[in-house]
Amino acid sequence: LFRGYIQQRLLERWSPVRAIGVASCLFALAHIDPSAIALALVMGVWFGVIAWRVRSIGPTIACHASVNGGINIWRLIVKFGELSEATQVVCVLLILLLGLFFFAMACRMLVDYEPPPPDEIPAQVAVVV
Repeated sequence: LFRGYIQQRLLERWSPVRAIGVASCLFALAHIDPSAIALALVMGVWFGVIAWRVRSIGPTIACHASVNGGINIWRLIVKFGELSEATQVVCVLLILLLGLFFFAMACRMLVDYEPPPPDEIPAQVAVVV
């Protein structure tokens, strides 16, 4: 919703900085909880830059799924698991490693990305980019 629709519509009329900023703020506000809003705003900007640069929401979906999945797995472990402290530490490290993996993959995509030639970019996108 925020990258695939809202941000894309805003990019048709606004600069990338403005479009990504507004879409990120809306993304953050959708998370309701103040602590979640702060993290979602930072991640929303990151997701917005990735989606804009690589012209795909695929990497942002993978990053978002890993973050949400990690948090939800952690909550399940805390709620239902009677795990030793060492096992909890291992679980946290695995979740962080998964998040870092997707972050590294997104960085790699940004570095390796080559924009298409101008004649292959649709007119409404070429004006904005």
